[in-house]
Amino acid sequence: MTFESVPESGGLDQYYEATRRKLGENFQVTSHAAFRGGYADVMRTETPVAISYVKRFYFAEAGRGCSLTFEARDDVFPRATRWADFIASTLRFGATGDTAR
Repeated sequence: MTFESVPESGGLDQYYEATRRKLGENFQVTSHAAFRGGYADVMRTETPVAISYVKRFYFAEAGRGCSLTFEARDDVFPRATRWADFIASTLRFGATGDTAR
């Protein structure tokens, strides 16, 4: 989980674009969907040794952005993705200056 300021005090779209640029080309988006006021991406990444899938949730509110990331090997990911959805659905932003609850 990461928290950071949204570029130019923007919203979800600005946060999503800035975060995707930071991740780079090695994280190939295989699906993108709306999720509880934010976005959920499934990405594929590989090294010479393994292929992994990442499910990353993006939320932004009041100039703050939050990314919640789950990663698993390609053979485990199909069993872990619903668990990631459940955990992400429990995330709530607190008042400015508070941490997420």
